Amino acid sequence: MSDDQTKLMPGSRENRDLEHFLNTHEVNLVQLSGQAAGSHFALQQEAYTLGRGDDADLVIESEAASRKHAAIEFAGGNFRIRDLGSTNGVLLNGESVAAAELHHGDQIEIGDFVFQFIVDTRDADPEAYPIDADS
Repeated sequence: MSDDQTKLMPGSRENRDLEHFLNTHEVNLVQLSGQAAGSHFALQQEAYTLGRGDDADLVIESEAASRKHAAIEFAGGNFRIRDLGSTNGVLLNGESVAAAELHHGDQIEIGDFVFQFIVDTRDADPEAYPIDADS
């Protein structure tokens, strides 16, 4: 995504499985409610924390959110959500979860905020090979 509403989430991409996944997929968390509704957060690292605390990767400004409420992690070839022992829990498609794999279109509720997990397939760049002019 290359619009003014997409924010690049900081982090390293050391995990080779994650690098391969991101070569063929674009992964975003889209905020559906709240003041920043419509914002897209590009997921490009192995783990993110979501919560009310200033040290969260994605700060959720809601009294219903814990300081470190949840984590989105890449493991086993896919992203998943994990509750970090929050007071009010995490809802995935309306159901309370401790941890669950995320799929395209899933809705995540944390406090008063709703996010949608979006995975778009992209064409991988073909490998290019130099041509020797003498051949």
